[in-house]
Amino acid sequence: MSAEHGGEASADREKIRRVIQSVANEAETLKQLQDSPESLKERFHLTDAELDALRSGRLHIGIARMEVTFVNDMTITAQAR
Repeated sequence: MSAEHGGEASADREKIRRVIQSVANEAETLKQLQDSPESLKERFHLTDAELDALRSGRLHIGIARMEVTFVNDMTITAQAR
């Protein structure tokens, strides 16, 4: 794998991490993710592959610890602020 390809994967992960962080802090983002994930594409400048990753992952919301975890081929956890 080239360094350039690894950099792209890191950028993809960062965009998805921003979406998950927003889900942890904004009910509206969670609603968009559930009802119309396409609306997140423009808001977060997502590629089709990133949007597909969000659609295919599982979202776990931990109310007690106020955190959101997204799982597919990557795991991202975000704490509510």
